[in-house]
Amino acid sequence: VVLDNGAYGSGRMDNLAIVGSPFAEGLLDVLGDFHIPSGGYRLTVGDGTLRVRGDFSQEVTEQTRGLSMGHADALVQIDGDATFTGSVLQNVNTVNVGRFRIGGDMRVDCDTCVRATSTFEFTGTTPQSVHFTHGGGSASYVGSVVVRNRAGVTFTVDSGALYSRGTLSVLDGAVMSTEDAAFVGTTGTNRFTGNAAFTSTGTVSFGSDIAVDDSSALDVDVLDAARELVVSSDGRVAGNFVDMRSRLPVTGDHYTVADTRIIGWTTITEDQALVMPRLSIPQGGGRLTIQDATVSVTGDFAQELVSPTGGLVFGHANARMEIGGDATFGGVVYQ
Repeated sequence: VVLDNGAYGSGRMDNLAIVGSPFAEGLLDVLGDFHIPSGGYRLTVGDGTLRVRGDFSQEVTEQTRGLSMGHADALVQIDGDATFTGSVLQNVNTVNVGRFRIGGDMRVDCDTCVRATSTFEFTGTTPQSVHFTHGGGSASYVGSVVVRNRAGVTFTVDSGALYSRGTLSVLDGAVMSTEDAAFVGTTGTNRFTGNAAFTSTGTVSFGSDIAVDDSSALDVDVLDAARELVVSSDGRVAGNFVDMRSRLPVTGDHYTVADTRIIGWTTITEDQALVMPRLSIPQGGGRLTIQDATVSVTGDFAQELVSPTGGLVFGHANARMEIGGDATFGGVVYQ
């Protein structure tokens, strides 16, 4: 069965429940609610749009069932709430392209019934909530996350963490808050721009570059950065800890994180000025190697050696480090 716009314009209906395996093309406009019940049913959205003006819900009881995205340009726009339930592990090829655009709340009430790499975009105009019963790389997860809601989107998880296979974008005055979260995509950039605001009360980790600009603000408990963190002159980053795994952050005038920790091996080959309260190399084997360059820190510097190959290393005769505050060197091994 194919549901499409055909020769008569958009397919429009009040409410829709799927009890087969149709394929939708063009515009399928559901004026009310949309539901895919348990029982092995599926709707595949091709090169087109499924518009649900009410609420969306599905219960996945077979791996390849439920809503399926069959084209890179597939769009599922849900004006109301979106609820995902189920009792099985969703096939990872079912929802791996296309985009969801959600205006209401979203709930994932299952362990593994949503394993999506499609983009999830939150576009409401009143406060939205997104809740996972169990989130993580071996549990339920989503693709890239885009937040456009200026009234705020709050993400919560009962166990595990909010887990994304892609990147995060908080745009144009949008507001997002979360607990523990991981955005593990290794390509693209995590963007906070246009006076956006992001807060995290747990650990939030990013697998690719992070850009904070255009009066946007991050307030984090722990931010774990695998690659670049670039804060523009009008960007703001505050919180307790920023952990850098491969680079030093590029900081603007409003970087007030209490402790920026080097937890990976980082090599500096060009002069870099760090405006920050404290730079440290904590226990765990982090290493900062300075070659023919000068690294200046406006605040304090501290290191705690537990590995003879870690800590601060000068790799060139012209290597130089300038510390504006106190310098503390501790450890339990010879460097």
